[in-house]
Amino acid sequence: MPLQEVVNELKKAKRVAILTHHNADLDSVCPALVLKEVLQSRGADVMVGAAESVSKGARRAIEGHDVVIDPDVSAYDTIVTIDAASPEQLMPITLDYAKLIVIDHHQPGALAERAHAAFVDSTSRSCTQLVYKILKELEVKPTPEMATLLIAGIVGDTAYLRFADIEIFQLLIELLQISGKKYHEILDTLGTETELSERIAILKSTQRLRAYAIGDTLIAFSTVGSFEAAVARSFLKLGADIAIVAVPRDGAVRISGRMNWKLRERINLATDVFRPCEALIGGSAGGHDAAASANGTKPENIKATFAQMLKLLEKKLGTGAKEI
Repeated sequence: MPLQEVVNELKKAKRVAILTHHNADLDSVCPALVLKEVLQSRGADVMVGAAESVSKGARRAIEGHDVVIDPDVSAYDTIVTIDAASPEQLMPITLDYAKLIVIDHHQPGALAERAHAAFVDSTSRSCTQLVYKILKELEVKPTPEMATLLIAGIVGDTAYLRFADIEIFQLLIELLQISGKKYHEILDTLGTETELSERIAILKSTQRLRAYAIGDTLIAFSTVGSFEAAVARSFLKLGADIAIVAVPRDGAVRISGRMNWKLRERINLATDVFRPCEALIGGSAGGHDAAASANGTKPENIKATFAQMLKLLEKKLGTGAKEI
């Protein structure tokens, strides 16, 4: 969707709220803060907000910066969302779609469909890259601090460059030169140690694990109280090819999925598995081929949703599932 249209709208903006999704990660909050600095330099009044919380890894990277949790955005003339495809990812924040600009690298969802303007590129490895393209259109050269935040955002959404492509490595060379830092110095600011509560969540999730084999493809389902994305990633490390983990709450449910990249030619986790279950969870879903998420209002349907996802995987893989 049009980059130039978004740039033109940002040039006119006077009071801007930049919003990121639940448990905002590096690839949402870091580019949000960079865009804030750019728009402020053009005279705009800008606030960065996050729905519910900022992740621990991102909190360490953005020390000294203000991020408002669950802000009231009614007084702003422009609302920018970064790295979010659906309104459920921003609840309980209330949006005015007439003011909305979407910047996202997932498959276009409800936010992009209803927005006043949108820059969506699902082929991009990170939202940070999209924000950097906006900077270039605005003819803004990043400061060393901006470059450091941009590097952190890219690193965070490429599994520390495991999923990086040529474009990302070229961009990192450029940004490292601007930042004046060595790559390991930036990694040191992010921290890799897993907090105790996350480790407990991972261990507890194994008690609720249901595993299936579809041919030689192993699939893991579980529920947990928090850290669903981290739990899903941990199941891949344990040997699962596909991991789907849900967080049930009163009147709400979040589901996170991760998949081994070797299956990308056969399955798109977001479009083949998660989106067909939107009605069951009473919400919306999105993501990429190997990573997907969903947010809904029907936690009582988790069991039925897992069953439907398993059927969809059976169909894509061409054979029945056996519980293991």
